[in-house]
Amino acid sequence: MLNFVNLKYFKCFESLHLPLAPLTMLSGTNASGKSSVLQALVLLHQTMREHEWSTRLMLNGKSIKLGTVLDVVNESQGGKSFEIGLENNEHFYSWKFTGERNELSMAVEQVLADKETHEHPIFLQSLLPPQENFSKSLQHCLIGLSYITAERIGPREIYPLEDKQIASVVGFMGEYAMSLFYSRRDEPTSRTAAFI
Repeated sequence: MLNFVNLKYFKCFESLHLPLAPLTMLSGTNASGKSSVLQALVLLHQTMREHEWSTRLMLNGKSIKLGTVLDVVNESQGGKSFEIGLENNEHFYSWKFTGERNELSMAVEQVLADKETHEHPIFLQSLLPPQENFSKSLQHCLIGLSYITAERIGPREIYPLEDKQIASVVGFMGEYAMSLFYSRRDEPTSRTAAFI
């Protein structure tokens, strides 16, 4: 489970250290950052899932489209970088991303994995150095993240079924939800669910 999300200079946040519980509710006025917290996680998910070997954070993809570096770096900072940090019970990971203000992706300038710092990494797998000593639990958690946008697929008379290799998550518009239900129809349902 994910215990903390840390954001620095991302969108409306200069600095955020957000503790998480098995169920965390984000509430607040419009433009207070609720969606921005989720978008930070979705950016990591999107890059890990769609560009596994990339050393750049993709700001626009199938899951989310956030525009350019100018659109995601906090205005008061005036720079070209932001940071995302994640903590679980065992590990701490932090990424610093940088890019020119008109770019559609950002270079991974630094990765901090527990106490190991990697400056300007040239080889990453799912945004982390592919070394045996790094836990893959956080990567699996982010890769399997289910994020559904406010604009989702509505009721249909017939829902198409996709191969379970394609439909391993519900899809950003909920388009694979029925495929997931179908492919897992014989699996027992537990009373508890795992939350990130």
